[in-house]
Amino acid sequence: MRTRVLIAACAAFIGAGSSAGSAAGADLQKAISFSGPQSLRSDNEPNDYRLWGNRDYVARSGTRWIKLWVSWYDLQQDHQPSSQAASWAQLDKSPNLSRLDAQVRAANADGVHVLLTLYQAFPTWASGATGPDPLSSKPAIQKLPLDLSPDGPWAWFVGYLSNRYDGSSVLAGKLDALEVVNEPNNLYWPQDGIVENTATMMRTAEQLSYLYGRQAIVGPATSDYPDPGGARPGVNVDWKTFTAALLDALAGWQPRVPVHWSQHNYRDVKYEDPPETSRAKQTIDMLAAAGWPEAELWLTEGGLNLGSSWSDPATRDAQAAKIARSFEAMRSVPEVTLWTQHVMNDVAGNNFKSGLRDDFESTASQPGTARPAWATWMSLDGTRPIEPVAGAASAGAEPPIDQPPASESGAEATSVPPPTVAPATDASAFAAPPAASAFTVPPAGGLAAPPDASESAAPQPVGSAASPDTGGSAAAAPAGAAIAPDACGLTAPKSFGRAIHVGRGRALTLPGAHLTAAATRCTATVLVTGRFIHVTRRLTIAAGSTRPIRIAALPRLLPASVTIKVALTTKTRTWRTRLVR
Repeated sequence: MRTRVLIAACAAFIGAGSSAGSAAGADLQKAISFSGPQSLRSDNEPNDYRLWGNRDYVARSGTRWIKLWVSWYDLQQDHQPSSQAASWAQLDKSPNLSRLDAQVRAANADGVHVLLTLYQAFPTWASGATGPDPLSSKPAIQKLPLDLSPDGPWAWFVGYLSNRYDGSSVLAGKLDALEVVNEPNNLYWPQDGIVENTATMMRTAEQLSYLYGRQAIVGPATSDYPDPGGARPGVNVDWKTFTAALLDALAGWQPRVPVHWSQHNYRDVKYEDPPETSRAKQTIDMLAAAGWPEAELWLTEGGLNLGSSWSDPATRDAQAAKIARSFEAMRSVPEVTLWTQHVMNDVAGNNFKSGLRDDFESTASQPGTARPAWATWMSLDGTRPIEPVAGAASAGAEPPIDQPPASESGAEATSVPPPTVAPATDASAFAAPPAASAFTVPPAGGLAAPPDASESAAPQPVGSAASPDTGGSAAAAPAGAAIAPDACGLTAPKSFGRAIHVGRGRALTLPGAHLTAAATRCTATVLVTGRFIHVTRRLTIAAGSTRPIRIAALPRLLPASVTIKVALTTKTRTWRTRLVR
């Protein structure tokens, strides 16, 4: 087992009423949920990340996360293990997991982060279910397991996933986060005791992740249906009552790996509630009031269900408009870290029509027509604006070296292009339909860094797209084109020694590193990346001034080892170092 040291910050939690003191400045990251576990059951599924142009679209749209699914029922309904060893030995042989491996590896290669969600399906031998829920139509497979302890069959399964996808295997790949529950307040049964059972599942998953893969744990993926007053006793619990009760059940918990609070936002999208009164913002305020140790909220499933009106042009336009309005509203709420569009390709037989494309055409083996939301998603930009520096041009009025948020959601600078994406199967035949004639693609994921300081030519921003009908890549700059010199000068040592000290306010200064502006003010980008974190700062330097490189308001939970990169116009410098308090 590899030892990873996590440094827990002791700063006081941000108050509920101070959104300016939270994650302001960190980008709102885009994610696409690939439907459910169907792509694990058979080959050539419409929502397989690798196929039908899906992979190419994720890169071109600047989508930094994908959400994949796994079903315990599918993997072990026919095999009741008697021990952890027996469970893991059986799972090792699963063709379903081999298909999941391939998608995770592809995302890793593309620099796209992977969130794996456990589908709401459990082996009936684990729950004792012999039929559907007597109070509702929920099937037997949605009954909760009887044993949710760290040493029971459910835990053996979760621990196996954490261990398999810890990044040490080139065959399996690496998960960035594991969402271990899915709408427990609405989908699971029995609902009696659902709060306590959800708390147990989150605690158990955290313990297993700490023992094995150290992935971030995400939960509880609360359904935002029903609203208060609309719940059916014994069938579901409204999102607000459930959230408050679960926070009480988890009070005082000190996780050893990051645990991100998640919620779904279909109703915020549908009803276009103002951001300050949205269900998402109300949840953020509840987290703060309860002293939850992280200000971030992950919206891990959302969009608009077109239902039976999926072919109506007005409804299709409304889907695109509502997604755009919701995304923009959440961009104004700095604590919201992730916004997830549920489903790339709809499929026949599923009446929940929230996809970016119409039903997959199985007879022709090709995706359905792209909806207006396809182009809308492509255009969404999660970059949060940085406040302009007042009086920057005035004599003696120099701007601060950084303009940081008070907490960090983990986004990277949009000025850095994404990694090259290997051609997806049939990508040229099923590329995105024409949208804008030109666009800039934000980065798809983490930035690799060499172990020692390096200096290299910075990649140029992606320019206008090649013909969208062919799925071609962006046009390159003409050979021999002039490259503007850097407005910033960087002076820095080859190494920062054994470690950098993180001080009060979660701030660090790069020892011996300075930026200098010549005749004009200049801007540089600093990235701090590591296990669970991707922090971006844009530093503005007044003309004729020299400043040290200081990074403030880092996340409360920091890894011991990080990569620090300073990006200028034509070159970058990269260091690997440790953080100490």
